[in-house]
Amino acid sequence: MKERPLILVVDDDPRAHKVMRAHLVRCPYTLVCVESAMMAWAHIARRIPDVVILDVMMPDVDGFDLCAQLREHPEMRHVPIVMVTALDSRECVLEGLRAGADEFLVKPVHGAELRARLRNLVKVKAYHDLLAEQRAMAEAQLLSMRELLLRADKLAQLGTFTASVGHELNNIASVLDALVTLIDLEWTEDGEVDSVNLEGLKSV
Repeated sequence: MKERPLILVVDDDPRAHKVMRAHLVRCPYTLVCVESAMMAWAHIARRIPDVVILDVMMPDVDGFDLCAQLREHPEMRHVPIVMVTALDSRECVLEGLRAGADEFLVKPVHGAELRARLRNLVKVKAYHDLLAEQRAMAEAQLLSMRELLLRADKLAQLGTFTASVGHELNNIASVLDALVTLIDLEWTEDGEVDSVNLEGLKSV
């Protein structure tokens, strides 16, 4: 059974967690709320989320820094990040975008807007996961084909070598057969071989 999309909320205010749960209670998501960057990393180590919702103002690591750190993680580069803040300013939005955020919401968060944005972002993440899976399958098939081609090339080289050896053996066998035939023909009555004809054999 396919797991429900995981939404990770990072906010040091427990009241914000309650608001998020109230807004998303009927949505087909698994919602995990944590209060710090350290707790967020602990959950990410267990399962990569489908969307991360970050509060900007936090005591240990603020949302901008955490967003930038998440973007440096190989498995988090394509996970949509939504930043939630009470700071409604162009500078705040630009800083969030520079850190790697995909969306911005201003507190108090409107439930319908949150659900609509999450619905779109979950689709984006699912589409990216599908592309990554197809890419991995294509790379595996390509590697398998390369191995088959290398094996076929080695067999072809072995076949060429075997044919060459067989040709040389046939030449040797022909010479030996000619020698035996010539000896039989040139054997004299007194039990000696005609040396002249043996000299002629050297050119065979």
